[in-house]
Amino acid sequence: MNSELLIIELLSVKETIIQQYQKTYKHVLWVVSGLFLLSSLFFFGISTLVYQQRRTIAHSSFSLYKLETLYHSALGIGCLLALIYLVLVFVYLGKLFSLTTNFTVWLEKQAHKMLLEVPRGQDAEYYYLASPQGKEILVKKHPADCSQPLSMIKV
Repeated sequence: MNSELLIIELLSVKETIIQQYQKTYKHVLWVVSGLFLLSSLFFFGISTLVYQQRRTIAHSSFSLYKLETLYHSALGIGCLLALIYLVLVFVYLGKLFSLTTNFTVWLEKQAHKMLLEVPRGQDAEYYYLASPQGKEILVKKHPADCSQPLSMIKV
């Protein structure tokens, strides 16, 4: 199959491809946002409450020093995790924005990768491909007419 023909065919199902990627990216964004909230609650909220409660009952200056070190370590780990989660959110938002605004450029890059795949077989709903590395890839046929070629990649 020619690269240009594949690009033209995939441009006809542009909205479907973008919707599928938006669905996947939104799911990842929800998971990362949930992890951000949980780690913030644990490392900032609960650790502060425990620190305040334990500070009042510290028996010696050495135990107070260990408690403060543990508290500051928890805050450092919380800040590091929060930063990692925020970077992930911005990366996925950037990918989603790039996909929706520069779809044809993205599609040209993907088409060259897709043409390297070796067809293995097909059934009523999917084409079965194998990548050069040996990874199995499912490519869904056009939903309205199963005789139509490639429309969505499902990894």
